[in-house]
Amino acid sequence: SFVDSALAGLALAPLHVAHGPTVVANGNVLTPTDVEHFPTEITAPVSADGLYTLMLVDPDAPTPENPMYACWVHSLQVNVAGANLASGGDVVVAYVPSAPGAKGGEHRYAWLLLAQPGHVDPAFTAHIPVNSGFPPRRSFNVGATIASLGLTPAAAAHYRASYDPTCDRVHAAVNAVAQ
Repeated sequence: SFVDSALAGLALAPLHVAHGPTVVANGNVLTPTDVEHFPTEITAPVSADGLYTLMLVDPDAPTPENPMYACWVHSLQVNVAGANLASGGDVVVAYVPSAPGAKGGEHRYAWLLLAQPGHVDPAFTAHIPVNSGFPPRRSFNVGATIASLGLTPAAAAHYRASYDPTCDRVHAAVNAVAQ
């Protein structure tokens, strides 16, 4: 997947992401219940005056064995101030928590923080409505977005998650928006 191949070997700073007391630690296993709400803390050793793009993607949608919808975008914000990564910026795609299907196996999720060369017009992804459901979130091209906006990978964190009952609520909400 893009997340594995394009970011491999890059010297990325650690991205601290916490959902209340639950911390995303590179590769740890979290439950969808743990990450049901947008993170309460996001920090990285980046310029407080810089502008950043923050995204959460799933390269394993719908299953790791058949990731035909990779990358599924769970959250996308642009123009996020380095001094306040957890709030602020322009929401392009509203946060939806991890929600692998009951038969989807364990998925990988990557938080990516990307430095912007300047202000980004949030309409650059006008084809993805802010409260988009499925299918507009699927097959998001992370690499093309980085290239077209001139973004520079700055920090990252990742975790893994499998199905739990929270996923049913998330699927119902996403499907209701998509209809």
